[in-house]
Amino acid sequence: MQGKILDYSIQTNTGIITADDGNRYKFSGEQWRIATPPSEA
Repeated sequence: MQGKILDYSIQTNTGIITADDGNRYKFSGEQWRIATPPSEA
């Protein structure tokens, strides 16, 4: 899935992304599949 991080909380290890399909999705750090944690750019 491609998308943009809208919000991410290190404290709760959760975030929200907007995907290329236009929908918003919640995610947790356990779902993150790369070595570096998510960050807002």
